[in-house]
Amino acid sequence: KQAPALSIGFLRMLEKGFHEHKDTIDGTALICGMWLFMITTSLRFADALCIKPWTLQLTWVNLEGDVSPMVKCLCWKSKPDQLGKRGHIACPDLFVGESWLVEFFELYMSSVHETADFFLPWLDYQSTGGGRVVIDMSRPAEYKPSIEASKAVFRNLMYEQEDYLSAAEIEILVWHSIRVTCATLGALGGGTVQEILSNMRSETPEMAQRYFRETGVLACSLMKKIQAKVLVAERKV
Repeated sequence: KQAPALSIGFLRMLEKGFHEHKDTIDGTALICGMWLFMITTSLRFADALCIKPWTLQLTWVNLEGDVSPMVKCLCWKSKPDQLGKRGHIACPDLFVGESWLVEFFELYMSSVHETADFFLPWLDYQSTGGGRVVIDMSRPAEYKPSIEASKAVFRNLMYEQEDYLSAAEIEILVWHSIRVTCATLGALGGGTVQEILSNMRSETPEMAQRYFRETGVLACSLMKKIQAKVLVAERKV
């Protein structure tokens, strides 16, 4: 699957959009938060329809003396596991500008429908009346309407924030960009293949290795090793 990874600037736009709209009722903050959550957890679109909202729990973890929030939940189906067993999902507080996780958790749990058995609700863009995005928390999302609704929200953010560099990213956006972004950030951040595989809940290493190659991480690592060897050899001369 070929899909573009989202840039750091795009993630910053989502975070800013969440905070600027969290006190409004237009649904922008909710959509931004759901995208940030899915990127951080490397969720497939299908996974987001199999997470039970009532399993979401906000916890605090101690990482090397730094206490950080984390949201944990259960996913009843995932691609590596076709038997319907529960998969554990953990969303740490990953942000590039301002923390959003705790406030998103509170906003989402106050909005979720009592009978919902899915994480991602129905999203739709209606062009009539000047255009608006409709969110129905009582039924699950469908692929095409939800991506078009997301793009509409992101276009509005682009104009609000005058972030016109994100225009091209918005137009080619697909749901699989979420997993590509997670893998790419992991590779650029120095994560190992096994760490990226674990976060993506993938059984085979091919996907993680591909993103290592495409981001240039492996090439940079190899060149640094060669450079180090050359410098050592020169010192001996």
